Amino acid sequence: MNTFGDFTRRGPGLSGSVVITPALGLITRAAELAADTEPPSPEKLPVLPPYPYPIWGLEAAALRIGRNLRVYELSSITKTGDYRVQITTPPQVYHSQKKNEFELMKKRRKREAKGGAREIDTYDAFEDLKDWYQYLGQYTPTVLITAFPEIGQTGGSIAGNILGSIAAGLVGTTYYGQYEMEFKGDLLDLILKIDGVPAKEVRRGVTYSKMDFGDGGFVAGRDLAQFGMFQFLPELFEPRSGEWPDVLIEIISIDKPDEPLRIPVPQGTVERIWLDFEAVREQLFADDEELHVQ
Repeated sequence: MNTFGDFTRRGPGLSGSVVITPALGLITRAAELAADTEPPSPEKLPVLPPYPYPIWGLEAAALRIGRNLRVYELSSITKTGDYRVQITTPPQVYHSQKKNEFELMKKRRKREAKGGAREIDTYDAFEDLKDWYQYLGQYTPTVLITAFPEIGQTGGSIAGNILGSIAAGLVGTTYYGQYEMEFKGDLLDLILKIDGVPAKEVRRGVTYSKMDFGDGGFVAGRDLAQFGMFQFLPELFEPRSGEWPDVLIEIISIDKPDEPLRIPVPQGTVERIWLDFEAVREQLFADDEELHVQ
């Protein structure tokens, strides 16, 4: 049984091997385990699309006036417990980035008009999209779901401040509270279900957020908790037989792993997510048509 090979030198190189006898026990054990184990599913795992979000689609999204961004902030339209939950898509991200920039452009144009300046160096709001390498990795046509623990007072801090306020009121003095903050949740996992079936994410990232501030002040916080980012393919949100899918997010907390927080995604949000990728579908169709013509 070969153990290594170094063929960087001239000639046959340098190789090593050992007799297979010491490995026979391991091979036999592996065969026994395989006999009682279900084979892996033949279903292919989702992978990142090999193409970026079309530039023209991002520009159109940025210029869309009155775009409702609230539908992506699930915590602002439905109950999300101890977590701040947000769904993002490439058009939503780019529109948010450009919204304030357009306001700055309006101010500058007013100054130009007031001073009668000629438009010699006109500011291009889409200059960033010309940097192809940066753009290619930043706007992958996927749906990102993030879940971040909310921050609030500890139970002891709330009780202490209530008692302190009452005591101060009884004696007629001013009470200055001491507020100890903590993460209200601590993420263990997030599961996206489409019509009751768990969906496999393309990528996931669960990492720690540290809170450490305010030593000796009126507000302080010392805590450590996990938050997560989960990336999915947009095809999961496609309507089926003329009906929008039932989309549910389940958040599993470290302290209550057997009591998942279930967050139904409103239909309006599901529709917006699917429509956000219309530019991708149009671009793929156009590319396919061009390929057939050639």
